[in-house]
Amino acid sequence: YISDLGDFSTAHILTFPKLEEMYLNNERPSDIADKLGVHTATIYKELQQGDTGALDKNLRSEYSAELAQRKTTESLKNRGRNLEEAAALFVKKRKSVCFLRR
Repeated sequence: YISDLGDFSTAHILTFPKLEEMYLNNERPSDIADKLGVHTATIYKELQQGDTGALDKNLRSEYSAELAQRKTTESLKNRGRNLEEAAALFVKKRKSVCFLRR
């Protein structure tokens, strides 16, 4: 279960491939958000992050999980936080979020 943890969450790194698959299967962003347990706005932000500038088979903006992950990793580097630290922070926050939801 992935949770939206604010402006940025390393949970998004884990959802890039799922998001790419669902989006390519012509699922709506709101349905993808429901399945991943995040806000619809989060999905739209991720789709913008991984936009290749081309159109996919559904004639929508093509989304690349690899591109989105690369941009996110670069963003983390620019913030001075490495990917391992961010992942550890996510795990810590995820445990507390899961505990609160039960």
